[in-house]
Amino acid sequence: MIDVAARQGDARGDDAQAIAVLDAGLLRDPVAPPIEVFEALLYRAELKVRTGANSVPTSRPRARCRRT
Repeated sequence: MIDVAARQGDARGDDAQAIAVLDAGLLRDPVAPPIEVFEALLYRAELKVRTGANSVPTSRPRARCRRT
């Protein structure tokens, strides 16, 4: 997920598409390892700053973030 998003955002300069890839990946894999979710959300935040947008994904269940 991050590799594809990075290819879109960094190599091709398409930050909006990279955000879409991350959003789709986060929704598609609700049981992804926490470190992968963290890295995806961190990169998503970086992309949002680059594009001047600062929204957070609203479709991701909050309970997933609290799980230990």
